[in-house]
Amino acid sequence: KNSSFNAGVDNTHLLLLEKEIDLLRSLSHPHIVRYYGFTVEGSKVNIILEYVSGGSISKNLDTFGAFNENHVRRYTIQILQGLDYLHGNNVLHRDIKGANILVENSGRVKLSDFGASKLVQNLASATASTSTGLKGTIPWMSPEVVKGQSVDRKADIWSLGCTVVEMLTAKVPWTYCDEKGMCDDGQQDGSGWPYSLLYKIGVSEGGPPYPSSVSADLKHFLSLCFQRDPKARPTAAELLSHPFISPPSAPAASRTN
Repeated sequence: KNSSFNAGVDNTHLLLLEKEIDLLRSLSHPHIVRYYGFTVEGSKVNIILEYVSGGSISKNLDTFGAFNENHVRRYTIQILQGLDYLHGNNVLHRDIKGANILVENSGRVKLSDFGASKLVQNLASATASTSTGLKGTIPWMSPEVVKGQSVDRKADIWSLGCTVVEMLTAKVPWTYCDEKGMCDDGQQDGSGWPYSLLYKIGVSEGGPPYPSSVSADLKHFLSLCFQRDPKARPTAAELLSHPFISPPSAPAASRTN
């Protein structure tokens, strides 16, 4: 992947690019897209990322349709391992969704696109490991993000839950209509998302709808991801021990660090 910004147009873009470069340089994990370097061509600065041949999860959903539960489990384990690594290094991804998770031909998945990521400073204060700002993609955003509240690693856990729903339905979260007809058909704003969606995320009791036919373990897993109070959501490490991820008859999912 080659990402370019015109440094001569907007210094803000250049500063954001420099932050992304510094962030990517510090990351090395089997489920994180590798950073290889950067080039400067006139007014443009290019960052060069690992090429992943299988495309993104969202592309695969468009091609093959919704994934079965076992397929969702295999990918979710790897996403959690990548998130556990990021969070262990004080990094928030802030835009977890199918389009930002790439798939190798072997089936290994890698978290990508850290343009909206933030390295969280390890400050000994009440606001340590938090940040603010509306960053990410609306249907995958957590309630605290859409409300403009302080955000920590638990926002990524909500977005992970939305990505699981995306894999189960092959639809953008909140646009799947369940058997009760729960779906969003509100007025579109300039970004292509309904005005009502931000409000719905902010006030709904749970997360986006998904098929009721999924297993009890998966329902419980999603209920934990969609806890309204971020403090009540598990960490990525804790979710790796959940029965949906590591059924009693199977060995616990190993953490790849």
